[in-house]
Parts: sequence; C-alpha cells; structure tokens
Amino acid sequence: MQAGDYNGCDFQGLKMSGTDFSKASGVGATFSFATLLGFQARESNLRGAMFERTEAQQSKFDFADMSDSMCIGANFRDASMEGVTLTNAKLADAHLDGAVLTKASLQNVDGEKASFRNADMTGADLRGARFTSASFEGAILFEADV
Repeated sequence: MQAGDYNGCDFQGLKMSGTDFSKASGVGATFSFATLLGFQARESNLRGAMFERTEAQQSKFDFADMSDSMCIGANFRDASMEGVTLTNAKLADAHLDGAVLTKASLQNVDGEKASFRNADMTGADLRGARFTSASFEGAILFEADV
C-alpha cells in the first residue's frame, strides 16, 4: 500500500494491522472509527483526512502532512509524530498521551479537552492553537513556540 494515491478513499471502520501508508497520498480520505494497529504513514499527505474516533495508538505519522484533518476523539497514544504538520486540525477530545510530537506544527489547532499527558512536544509550534480544558500533565514543552 506504500506510496499510492488514496485521495478521498473511505477506510471508515476498517481494521488494519501493520499497514504501511508511508509516502502515500490520502487527501480527504476517511479513517473514522478505524483501528490502525502498527499503522505507518511517514511522510504521507493526509490533508483534510478524517480520523474521528480512530484507534491509532503506537502508529507512526512522522513528517506527515495532516493539515485541516478532523481527529476528534482519536486515539494517538504513544504515536510517533515527529515533524508532523497538524495546522488547522481539529483535535478536540483526542488522546495524544505519550506521543512524540517533536518539531510538530500545531498552529491554529482546536485541541479542546485533548490530552497530551507525557507527550514530548519539544520544539513544537503551537502558535494560535486553542487548548481549552486540555491536559498537558508531564508533557515536555521545551523550546515550544507558543
């Protein structure tokens, strides 16, 4: 599945295990209510993709473009998201506990009630983001741009 064109595809509710989506294009694709075990989407274009209530813990989204994505209630616990672009994404009620978000762009994110407990957000860009009632307990925000 690596490096393909999956723009607008509907993966809603699917269970994927070990799927390599790296360098693929999934602009506007729907992954809502899916279970993505060991999912790898490094350097993928996932602009505007839907991840509502998706289970993607321990997945890898390093350097992926997830701008304008809908990740409401998604579970990205312990995910590797180094350098990910989440500009303008909706992360309300999302769980990013223990995630690695070093040098990630979260500009203008809506992270209401999101959880970033123990996340590593070293060097992340958080300008313009809204985190009403969000949890950052134990998160590393060293050199983050707020």
